[in-house]
Amino acid sequence: MWYKNLSPYSERQLRSDALPTILPRRLADTHWQDAGCKKLVEQQRPVYNPDTHIATSEVMDIDGTPTLVWAVAERPQEDVDALIAKRAQEAADKQDRLALIGDPMAEALFKARPGEINAYIENNVKDLASAKDTIKILARAVSILAKGMFR
Repeated sequence: MWYKNLSPYSERQLRSDALPTILPRRLADTHWQDAGCKKLVEQQRPVYNPDTHIATSEVMDIDGTPTLVWAVAERPQEDVDALIAKRAQEAADKQDRLALIGDPMAEALFKARPGEINAYIENNVKDLASAKDTIKILARAVSILAKGMFR
């Protein structure tokens, strides 16, 4: 990437600034250099834990060369705590989904079309216990689906 005065400099800008001169389709480094541009030098990206730290970058002039410089700082503790809580909630939600998917009766209801669900309920819900089992499955499914809407 080419920079001029510590700002990104595009091929479109170079061609526009070079008018009325028509530059070749394929630009050589000398075209950029003649326009006062310099190639960006990138420092090695630091290794860090993104859960506990934040990496930021900035283009700085180092010995006349635009250089991408990295800095790493600790995340605020409340951000780390929020991330831990979010991951715990996501893990619990995943366990809920897996438990529901592993239930053969739930799987049969989820794969069924609306008419088949009606027939299933008519044929299999005969007493209070079987009605409760069916309602529990449907309530768990609604709960899992609704979590995405209310978080």
